[in-house]
Amino acid sequence: MVVVLKGREMEIVNILEAFTSIDFSCNNFQGEIPEVVGDLKLLYLLNLSHNALTGRIPKALGKLNQLESLDLSVNQLSGKISDELVGLTFLSFLNISFNQLSGRIPRGNQFHMFSVDSFDGNTGLCDFPLKKTCSGDTNVNGLLQPNNHSEHEIDGKYIISFALGSSVSFSIIIWLLLHSRRYNEFIDRLIFRIFGQHKKEWQD
Repeated sequence: MVVVLKGREMEIVNILEAFTSIDFSCNNFQGEIPEVVGDLKLLYLLNLSHNALTGRIPKALGKLNQLESLDLSVNQLSGKISDELVGLTFLSFLNISFNQLSGRIPRGNQFHMFSVDSFDGNTGLCDFPLKKTCSGDTNVNGLLQPNNHSEHEIDGKYIISFALGSSVSFSIIIWLLLHSRRYNEFIDRLIFRIFGQHKKEWQD
């Protein structure tokens, strides 16, 4: 790791393994996070936020079994989130927001507990808890998920359209029947036959 201190670049080669907490936030640190950080077995807090760190999140961080808080936010880290981080079962705080990370957010263990704020500002990330789905995702039937409207929404619109169309058609038929001369004449004859016949029977 290259540290810029008072305008001079200094490379950190050895880090004491006895450290339990490291907070190098809000500096102008540049370069990649060294793999040697994974040798800090007693580390429970690591804060490297608000720097200019580049490269990938090292897989070696997955060896920090005691780590409870990891903050790598506001840097220039890229690539995928290492699956090794899922093995940090003591991790209760994670913030890797506002980097250039991409790919699917790992699943398992405590990762389902982290909110959107932990991953915000990485336009290339996808999957839970973000609302952005990953390209190529399939549903339970192995078919591609629809991009715009769900099947239920389409069925609902079809049913509504069918109902409206049927109502309009039925109304037109009723209107035509009521205003049809032949229909009125037919009704008159039918009424006369029914009630006229009964009247004749009553008179007899």
